[in-house]
Amino acid sequence: LISFLLFFILERYWHYHHCRCIHDNEHDHSHDEKKSLVYTNLVGDGIHNFLDGFLIATAFMLNFYIGIMTTLAVILHEIPQEISDFGILLYGGYSKSQAIAYNLLFALTAVLGGIVSYLFGQNFKEYLPFMTAFAAGNFIYLASADLIPELQNEKNPKNVRQHTLWLLIGVAIIFLLKTLLPEP
Repeated sequence: LISFLLFFILERYWHYHHCRCIHDNEHDHSHDEKKSLVYTNLVGDGIHNFLDGFLIATAFMLNFYIGIMTTLAVILHEIPQEISDFGILLYGGYSKSQAIAYNLLFALTAVLGGIVSYLFGQNFKEYLPFMTAFAAGNFIYLASADLIPELQNEKNPKNVRQHTLWLLIGVAIIFLLKTLLPEP
C-alpha cells in the first residue's frame, strides 16, 4: 500500500512538473523542449531499467517462482515501454539507428541493477520480502493507474476482444506457472 501511494504521488509530481507542457500548450515544441523531453525520458528510463534489474535479481534471491513471475511481469511491461521510448527519441530528432542505440544503452542499466542486487542484496536479505512487496505495489499501481483505464476507454469492439483475450492469457500464464513451478 505504501508503494502504491508513493508511486501515485511521484507520478502526480512528475506529470505536473515535466509533462504539463505536452497537454497545456497547443503550439509546436521547440528544439530545446524536444531535447529536454528526450533527456528526461532517457534518465527516467535508465532509472526504471536499473530498478527492473534490481527487482528481478531480488525476486530470484527470494525463490525461483517469484523470480520467474517478476521476470515475466517486467518483460511484458517493458515491450510497450521501450517502443514508446523509441518513439520519443524519434520525436526528439534522433535517427532510427541512434534511437535503437540509445534504447539499448539505457536498457543495460537493468544488468547493472541486477549486479547491484546480487552483490549487496545478501546484506539486506531480511528486507527482501519488503522490497518485493514494494515492487508489487509498483506493478499494481501501473496496472490500476495506466493499463486498466486505457482498457476501459477502448471503444473499438475488435480491440476490446483482443485486450480481453490478452488479459485472460496473462491470467492463464500465471495460473500455469503457479501450478507447474515448485514452490519453496
